[in-house]
Amino acid sequence: MRCPSTQVSASERRSDPARFFMQTVLVTPCRLRPPSKMGEMMFEHPQNTHLNAIIQANLTLAELFRKPPTVPEPPEVRAQRAVRAWLSLQAGSLLLSLNACP
Repeated sequence: MRCPSTQVSASERRSDPARFFMQTVLVTPCRLRPPSKMGEMMFEHPQNTHLNAIIQANLTLAELFRKPPTVPEPPEVRAQRAVRAWLSLQAGSLLLSLNACP
């Protein structure tokens, strides 16, 4: 742990792009995010919905960057799918973290 008044070297000030990527997504246990019921309809907990979006986007990206591709398609289409998946992954992780805050 460093005291805030200590000097930081130039190499430590450089930004590392790895800090923008998560290796692990923390979620509460399933028993703490049960589905809700309104009348006859059941609704999934919002955290489950966001977690499913993250998992689906991650699977899509894994499939897109697999070599060789499982489905032959033009590079432009693959690029569009990759951008959509990245945006979905970003939105899902943001919404999951915002939903976790009380």
